[in-house]
Amino acid sequence: MEKHLLLGNGINIQFGGSEFTSAHIIKRIKNNSAANKYDSLFADKISGTDIISIFEGLVGVANSIIEGKHNDKSFDLDTTEAICDFMKRYTKKVSALHEIMLEDWLLLLHVFFSLNNDLMPIYQTAVQGFEQLLLDAIYNNGEIQKLYLKMNDEIKNFFLGYENIFTLNYDNNVESLTNRKVYHLHGDFSVLADSENPETALGYIRTENGDTAWIAEMKHCYCNALLNYSGRLKYKTAMKKYLTILDSETYHNRYKNDILFRTSLEINNSIEAQMIRTKIMHPELKMATDYYFSKFESIKGELDIIGLSPNNDQHIFDGILNNKDLTKVVFYYHDGKERDYIESHYPNELFDCLSVQELWKSLKCGKE
Repeated sequence: MEKHLLLGNGINIQFGGSEFTSAHIIKRIKNNSAANKYDSLFADKISGTDIISIFEGLVGVANSIIEGKHNDKSFDLDTTEAICDFMKRYTKKVSALHEIMLEDWLLLLHVFFSLNNDLMPIYQTAVQGFEQLLLDAIYNNGEIQKLYLKMNDEIKNFFLGYENIFTLNYDNNVESLTNRKVYHLHGDFSVLADSENPETALGYIRTENGDTAWIAEMKHCYCNALLNYSGRLKYKTAMKKYLTILDSETYHNRYKNDILFRTSLEINNSIEAQMIRTKIMHPELKMATDYYFSKFESIKGELDIIGLSPNNDQHIFDGILNNKDLTKVVFYYHDGKERDYIESHYPNELFDCLSVQELWKSLKCGKE
């Protein structure tokens, strides 16, 4: 029987310690901002003090959600569901920045802009800025990419026993350890975003025009990471790109055989048309990032899950439940609450819960 592995941030905490918990990541943003580390990232237009003030202001938005002040607002379905989930997880008033989990900041930002429509023109710029701050703090001056040095031969051989390894993490430790392909469902620090990557059609165009934005000392902030307050929104983005990739496979034949397609493409100078023309002229280029959900959703046999919180990333569990070729899912839980959640929310005939602490002991891995 085929066996596959899915990894979450718990593995980074196991080998990297508390430095890679959400609380410490948020503290790093505050400390880095106070030290003016992000001046180059924001072209000296936003100071470190400004960044801290923005985060502190969003704490007020968090507490207003906890108090139920936004329950009657006309938000879209994804936001409404995210607000309900936020209220379930935060039952007490928030008093410090690090008490709020990473991607919940993107929800707070979205709620703030939704309540201030006059600011909506700068919303996407604000989101991009927040994502870059989160990515830099996760990256931790490159320390996150060195965790494989703390992994022993037992864990290496354990990983090598799987048919495919999927991860929700952005780091490249498992591939550094095993010298194998690892499928990043949410993006990868080592791969630039489509707009910056010269191996994609859009990135090629922008590189040729000198329009790319990434800077060497902050290159990791311009990677292809998927960040969002809703797992389903991440999934929508990933699948939209996947469908673009599939569509791009038809461009050459359509240009050759469809006169309407060819004529339209030749007179249209939109960025989309430029990308299609570039792809036709340079078939080696990628049309978009592949986040490998199609591969993940087609696996067969057994799936083992390590380091993933069962309360997050519902789109992952949706994909698992919709895959009729999976015969067994082993969820390695961190504590009793995680085990109880899995056993009460997912079919017992499919899911089996095992202690991750016992797994680490069997692999002779001590916690950092």
